[in-house]
Amino acid sequence: MWPIGYIMDNSYSPFRIERELPSMNWRDAFEDLLALEAGRPMIREEYRQAEAEFYSRYNFKHANYMISSINSLLLDRQKSRTKAQVLLKAAEEKGDVEAKDNLTQRLFPALKTDEERLITEAQRARDIFEVNTGAPASKLKPRGQWMASLMSSGALPDWNWSAVITSDGPVVVFDKLSDSGAGFSTSELELIEGCEQGQPHKFGTPCPLPTVAMRAAIEHPYVLAPDMPEDPFRSLRASKSSILGHGAVTEQIKLRDGSIGFKTIITNYLVNGATVKKEFTGEPVKLLEEIEHARLSMTSMRVAVETLSAGSPTLSPLEQALKEWMNRPGAKALAQQEDWASP
Repeated sequence: MWPIGYIMDNSYSPFRIERELPSMNWRDAFEDLLALEAGRPMIREEYRQAEAEFYSRYNFKHANYMISSINSLLLDRQKSRTKAQVLLKAAEEKGDVEAKDNLTQRLFPALKTDEERLITEAQRARDIFEVNTGAPASKLKPRGQWMASLMSSGALPDWNWSAVITSDGPVVVFDKLSDSGAGFSTSELELIEGCEQGQPHKFGTPCPLPTVAMRAAIEHPYVLAPDMPEDPFRSLRASKSSILGHGAVTEQIKLRDGSIGFKTIITNYLVNGATVKKEFTGEPVKLLEEIEHARLSMTSMRVAVETLSAGSPTLSPLEQALKEWMNRPGAKALAQQEDWASP
C-alpha cells in the first residue's frame, strides 16, 4: 500500500533508516520526494523553520515545567523528612517502639525511594531536552503524527486522517479518498513495535472511527470508549474544551499569487457532543499548535476517565507507608501535634 505501507514496513522506510543513520534528516527528504511525485513543489523551508522554532519553544517549556514540578515535589519530600525526624525523636523520647519501627523501617525507606524516583525523572527530562534541542521538527513528531502531517502538507493529497487517544497511546486513522478499502488505523505503540522491534503491521481493515464512531460521538460521546461506564463522561461534560477525537481534511486551493496551496480543515469532537471546525492555510505553526492542543486534551480526557473508572487511584509506596503509619492508634494526634498533614 504505497506509500503508507512502505513507510511502516519497508526496510528503507525513513523510520528504519533513521535508526541506522540518525545524523541525516530522512523524514524531510522522504516528504519532499512524495510531494514531487504528487506534482507538488517541495515543502517550503520557511515552513519547516517555523515548525522547528515552535518545537524549540515547546521543548523548553515542557522540560522547564517538568523539572520545576519535580523540584517542588522534592522540596515537599524534604519538608516531610524533617517532620518525620521530629516524629521519630518524639517516639524515641516516649519509648514508642512500634512508632519508631514504622518510621525507620517503612516511612523513611519509602521517602528515600520516592526521592530517588523523582531525581531520576528530573534527569530524564534534562536528557530528553538535550537530545531534542536543535532537532528538526519532523523528527520530534510522533511517527503517527508525522505520517498525518504528510497529508496536511499536501505531500499525500489523496489521504485524510483522524486521531483519538487510547490505552495504547495515540491512534491515527488513515483514509484513502480514491479507495475506500485502503483505510486502516495504527497506534503509536504499534508503530514503535514495528519500527523498533521488527513486528509486522496488519493492513486491510479500515477503522470505523472517522465514520460510525465519530458520528455516534456527536449524540453519545461515551461510545468512543464502550469499556468505560457512562457516568464518568457525564461528570466531565461540563468541560466543553475536552476533546474526544479529531480529524483533518486537506484541500488543494489556489493562492492569491496564483500558486497552488493547501487548506487543512481540523474537526474536533468534544465531550459534550459538539464539533468545532478550524481552517488553516499556509499556517504550519498554528496547525501544529492545534494538533498538540488536541493531543494533550485527548490524553487528559483519557486519564481522567480511567482514573474515575478505577474508583480510587493506586497509592505509591510512600503514600501507602504514610497511610499505614497514620492508621495506628495515637498517630493522628501526634501528627497534628507536630503539624504534619501529609508528605
